[in-house]
Amino acid sequence: MGKTITSVPRSRVFLKQSEVQDYLGQTVFNDCVAAKWLKPTVTKKGKKRLNAMILFSRADVIRVEERLNAGEYPGQKK
Repeated sequence: MGKTITSVPRSRVFLKQSEVQDYLGQTVFNDCVAAKWLKPTVTKKGKKRLNAMILFSRADVIRVEERLNAGEYPGQKK
């Protein structure tokens, strides 16, 4: 298992998918993507399809965190 991330890195505009999954947790990440709270911003293609890197905007991750802290959850009816 990867290291636990306790805060969103401030020095970068984009975060790797694995970093976002570690920060939010796998289940919350999957729910946020399914509810379209998080959308991949950039996909860097490697030489092979297996090497593709999916990036997410740091600002989007912070917005998701704010919504979660406000008591919202993806897919939850208002």
